[in-house]
Amino acid sequence: MTTTRGFAFITVLIAVAGLLMLGGTAYVVTQDSMKAPADQVATMEEKHVQTAPGDHPEVDHDANGGVAASATGKIGINWKFESAGEKDYVPQTKVTAIVSSKPHVVGVFAGTCSEIGPSGGVDGKGLLAGELSGVQCWYAGGGNEIGLFAIEDGGVEIMVGELDEGSAENAGVRGNFKIRTDIKL
Repeated sequence: MTTTRGFAFITVLIAVAGLLMLGGTAYVVTQDSMKAPADQVATMEEKHVQTAPGDHPEVDHDANGGVAASATGKIGINWKFESAGEKDYVPQTKVTAIVSSKPHVVGVFAGTCSEIGPSGGVDGKGLLAGELSGVQCWYAGGGNEIGLFAIEDGGVEIMVGELDEGSAENAGVRGNFKIRTDIKL
């Protein structure tokens, strides 16, 4: 009888250990998939360097060398990211919005910046209502979102908001936008 009882205990112990290993593996996989690899971050930064007319034939440039508004009335929006060194060991990025070929320096932000894609950003929800294009600058669980928002008079506003991943006790934050620049088109 003792042998059966010991066998059952070992079986339960192995099953619990297996579940813990499975849960740990799932945790590691989901955490790694939320971080962009260093080579992917470099590629995202390189994509947004402003180029001269003719460098990219797929982009329609206007006579002044900027990206032209399309025939459907959409404005050309591009982003430029430049390294601004470090401040207190935190990498800094200078962000410039290029709207209808005119550069608008938005400022210097902590962390690495990337444009919000159709499926994403740090929360995976894409652009906000009224946001035409956006960038998120992220470092150590928080940062800023820079967005170009349409306004009723036909122009756009560059607005800067807060980002925070939150914690077990507090929900994350994506909002609290303040107008940085009003652009008349």
